Amino acid sequence: MSKKDKTNTAVSARDQYTETNTKRIVGANLKKIQEALDFTQRHFAKLLDISASTLNGHINGETFPSIGTLVSLLTLQDLKEKNIFFSLDDLILNPDFDPLIQATFGEKRLKASSTYKTHRDFLGTYVTYSYDRSNNETSKNGRELRYGVINVYENYSATGEETFAVMGRFFKEENKERAFSLKENIDNLYTKDLSKANLLQNVKELMMDNGDLYTGLLSFGDGHAFFSLDNREYNDRALIILHVPNKRGDKDYIGGLGCVSSVTRGRHMPSAQKIIISKYAINKSREEIASHLRMLSQNFVTRDITHEMIQLDKRLYSVSAGSDTVSQFLSERDKQAIFDSRLHQLISNFIMENAFCVATVSEMDDRDVYTLIKKFM
Repeated sequence: MSKKDKTNTAVSARDQYTETNTKRIVGANLKKIQEALDFTQRHFAKLLDISASTLNGHINGETFPSIGTLVSLLTLQDLKEKNIFFSLDDLILNPDFDPLIQATFGEKRLKASSTYKTHRDFLGTYVTYSYDRSNNETSKNGRELRYGVINVYENYSATGEETFAVMGRFFKEENKERAFSLKENIDNLYTKDLSKANLLQNVKELMMDNGDLYTGLLSFGDGHAFFSLDNREYNDRALIILHVPNKRGDKDYIGGLGCVSSVTRGRHMPSAQKIIISKYAINKSREEIASHLRMLSQNFVTRDITHEMIQLDKRLYSVSAGSDTVSQFLSERDKQAIFDSRLHQLISNFIMENAFCVATVSEMDDRDVYTLIKKFM
């Protein structure tokens, strides 16, 4: 036998094994589905519009079902009623296929779909208020307020499930009016008779015209909403977490107070802080809005710093053997400068190595901001 003939024989044997193995997998999975539905083989075959003997051949791994048969299986109403969802890949390639596990996934899928229907009032455009936590940008009044515009719109996954997508743009404090103008222009688009595709495209163009675009998704958990935003150009990712929502009798969700965590290229550590999100511009002063964004200072562990300062004091002022002889010739002004320098270094190191603030939001905090939005929108 030639080398070519041997190669063809090996390929043929491998193909035959693959076909046999695939038939076996499909047959076993068909049997699992039949048992999960608690159907007789005859009734199951009738639903698939094939004979009982044909189905028996499929289950025993003797014959391979037509794709039409498998597709009709995917659409069986009996499977939907039991929340069992799966794909052709599961049927043909997955020897560990388990309809009971798929039913669990199906319940989560239906629950997720129901969740989005429940929270459709999250759709819309929001103004955001937060602090600018960048290291080199502070205003005369301390940290700057930063304004943003976030648009939440309905989207659909590759499997046809409804999801909520997000577009966003953020502004420095001096560009506050640009943020408010952007939100107003987007709101005006929603009053026009536009198709969903045209509306979305117009909103995106407005966002792009006003600078760098953030994109992401809105998802929901037990009691919380999660805005996940990403700007690839600046390698900036942010997660906004909000209470879901205490609507307090309102038909629509109008906003509240949450936490935002962000990681941006060039920063030494993640930024965590509070954020206000509102469907209406809040007609209050910068100080009033900022008062809701104050954060708790982290417990300051002073033990190590105190020890350092005591040792420095001994070196500068003590006449014991542990002191530095040269320090005795320093003036009080020089010693004060050394203290100031060391204290600044120790505190700076602490800030760099630890989270400087803790952003926590209680339901009462959220309610206070809701009241602010409701009263001054």
